[in-house]
Amino acid sequence: MVDFRFKYISMYVPMDRFYSSYLFTCLAEKYVSKNMEHPDKDSIEALEAEAKILGTELALQNAGNTNNRLKLEITKMAEVLEKQRMVLEKADDNRKEAKLIFSTLMELNKNGGSDWAEPSNPVKSGAPTGDANLVEETKLSQ
Repeated sequence: MVDFRFKYISMYVPMDRFYSSYLFTCLAEKYVSKNMEHPDKDSIEALEAEAKILGTELALQNAGNTNNRLKLEITKMAEVLEKQRMVLEKADDNRKEAKLIFSTLMELNKNGGSDWAEPSNPVKSGAPTGDANLVEETKLSQ
C-alpha cells in the first residue's frame, strides 16, 4: 500500500503522468479494501437489488427465447398436421371410390352381368352391332 504522506508532496512537486496514475490506483485500492472490510448496508442492499434485477432480466430473456422456440415448434407441428389431414382426406376419398367400384362389381356379379354387357337397344346406345350396320346399309341403298 501507499503511504499517504506522499499525497501532499504531489501538490508541491510536479509528477509525471504514470506516477500520478499509480498513486490514484493505490488510493482507490485502499478505499475499496476499507469498504470491503466494513461494507455499509446501503451498498449491500443496492448490490442485492441489482442482482435481482439482472436475474429477472435474464429470466425474462430466457422465457422469451423459450417462447419463440415453442412458437416455431407449434408452426412445424401445424404444418405436419395439415399434411396428415390432406393425406387422410385423400385416403378417405380413395376408400369411398373403392367402395363404389366394389359395390358396382358386386351388383353386376349378382345380376350375372346382364345389365352391363347387353344394352336393351343397341341402336340407341350407339354400340356397333352387325344388325345396326345392316339397317344403315339398307337405308343408304334405297
